[in-house]
Amino acid sequence: MEKEQIQQLLETCRFDDSCEDARLIETHISWVVLTDHFAYKFKRPVKYSFVDFSTRELREHYCHLEVELNRRLAPDMYLGVVAVTADGVKEDADPGSEEVIGHAVKMKRMDNRRRMDRLLKLRSVHDEDIDKLAKMLAAFHENTRIVKNAFNTTAFHEKYSDILSVKDYTREYCGTGYLERTRECVTQSYLFLNLNRNLMNHRVITDHQRDCHGDLNCTNIFLYDEPVIFDCIDFNKEYRVMDVLSEIAFLCVELDFHGYAQLGHDFYNTYMQAAGEEVNGQTGMLFNYYKSYRANVRAKVTAINAVSNKKEKQSAADVKSYLDLMNIYIGKLNLKPVKGRQIPGSIVSEASG
Repeated sequence: MEKEQIQQLLETCRFDDSCEDARLIETHISWVVLTDHFAYKFKRPVKYSFVDFSTRELREHYCHLEVELNRRLAPDMYLGVVAVTADGVKEDADPGSEEVIGHAVKMKRMDNRRRMDRLLKLRSVHDEDIDKLAKMLAAFHENTRIVKNAFNTTAFHEKYSDILSVKDYTREYCGTGYLERTRECVTQSYLFLNLNRNLMNHRVITDHQRDCHGDLNCTNIFLYDEPVIFDCIDFNKEYRVMDVLSEIAFLCVELDFHGYAQLGHDFYNTYMQAAGEEVNGQTGMLFNYYKSYRANVRAKVTAINAVSNKKEKQSAADVKSYLDLMNIYIGKLNLKPVKGRQIPGSIVSEASG
């Protein structure tokens, strides 16, 4: 389906709901139509290095997978997959019928006033919210699929060092000092990964690598009496399979970013206790590394979105904050080059490019 078709569905309200407060939200891989009581998510016909929605069959497949995966944490929100015809959305349409032109994920429309990022800005996130979130995620991780693939040190370093793909933005809008610290963090990450490859693989062997949510961003959490965590990554399994510490590090970085460091600390301790994990120097070290990585990714994504939306200057403060956190977290590891250990020339040139 194309945007014009989605727009026509909205303008003529061809949904099984009223459209007095309806609107269209667009991202780089989807369109979401909000009607008065529901949300309909359409996959855009795109193909990038990380996602392939280029055919109707693929889009239908990922609609069903999105519902399946997200019902793990938000069973009442994800209502199912609906077919779309020229006459509108039809829940009872034959999926194989020639009249079907597309598919959408149908969800219950939630109250955006309860979205966690908005509540953080209002200073309205409390201890009990964090306690419930930590225990919910510990139970989720305990029951989700174990993945035994060996930890790929090289691939993970490439993910961390991709922060340098926005080095021009960093130099121009954050300053050369931030760029130099970013390069140093890339080097420190390389040292950490190579010094701790046995620890990373031990985490895999001991069942800590799981099929997780993948995008534990505050914008993907509603804080009702029972939290609702939605919008799990469905389109690329590689982004969803990770050490559970990396998953919870994402949320803790966001809490630190919004000035809730104590809540982040409480979340980590409550999660570890609920998961039956010992809080010790080794897990604390690994957690700080994953926090550095998550802050790294948030800085990069914020910079990319700033350029895309032509808000480079307005977003610079947020990018700086994430880069500061990245540097603080990795600094806690007290890494120093090991005598006799040579960093490959490709890493050196990457970090200084």
